Amino acid sequence: MKLFCFALLLLPAVVTIGQPLQFRKINTSSSASFRGLSVVDNRTAWVSGTKGSVGITTDGGKTWNIQRIPGFEELDFRSLYAFNSERVIIANAGSPAYILITTNGGKSWKTVYTNNQKDAFFDGIDFWDDQNGLIYGDPIEGKMLLLRTADGGLSWNPVKEPPM
Repeated sequence: MKLFCFALLLLPAVVTIGQPLQFRKINTSSSASFRGLSVVDNRTAWVSGTKGSVGITTDGGKTWNIQRIPGFEELDFRSLYAFNSERVIIANAGSPAYILITTNGGKSWKTVYTNNQKDAFFDGIDFWDDQNGLIYGDPIEGKMLLLRTADGGLSWNPVKEPPM
């Protein structure tokens, strides 16, 4: 069933491009399991995953630079959003929940949000422009974990519930 769903998702790409897809194994020398993917353009994409791992390709996937973020090696980074080859935001699944940002292609990472609640768990990130975005997660005490940024991910604040 998973293979069928994957093939169904790829069908529009095959029809649009008109060329058959080719799968090839790429050696990354990493034992991480990658769960997050953010494609910037035809050459640049970022992945994130287990063991505090994050990686980038700038040659269309031919080669990957995979790193483990120091101090976060035990985390599972399932969510990420890449703006370009330099600026990326990642968030982990589980507690404590962290949001990290790099503005130098992963040479250094800054923690911009921490949630120590036991049920904290980030599920996804999205931006609608360069500055404004959301991160959402599992409910905590019956309320959806929803954070917003208006400064490109440098700070995150809870989205308040609308009045009833």
